[in-house]
Amino acid sequence: VDWSQVHVISNRCIFEESGEGKVTGFEQPLLHVFNKKSTAYLHTNFFNTEDIKDRTNLLLLGDSLGDITMSEGMEINDDRIIKVGFLNDRVERMDQYLEKYDVVILDDPGFDIPYYLLQEICEPKSD
Repeated sequence: VDWSQVHVISNRCIFEESGEGKVTGFEQPLLHVFNKKSTAYLHTNFFNTEDIKDRTNLLLLGDSLGDITMSEGMEINDDRIIKVGFLNDRVERMDQYLEKYDVVILDDPGFDIPYYLLQEICEPKSD
């Protein structure tokens, strides 16, 4: 994946300076269930950089039905958004997830599928 083509909007951990990987906190603003819509972040440095504001594709990852609204407020057509839902428990909600998400991943298998999607989106295609 050409990571210069990818911008991740997520909670960002602050790690202990010892280099042991211990999380000591999170950078602000903190994403949580009540502010996950992009409208909470449209005026922050997450979106106000030249390399982000003109993006036209979005890979949205969520683990709840409420996460599907995270792209609200962004000027990206719905047909340019791939929505991936993680359903780790409550499999009785499968039909609801399939109705809202394009892809539903069960049982927390890792990030292989989202990584594959990133490769397909970001890698140049030969004609």
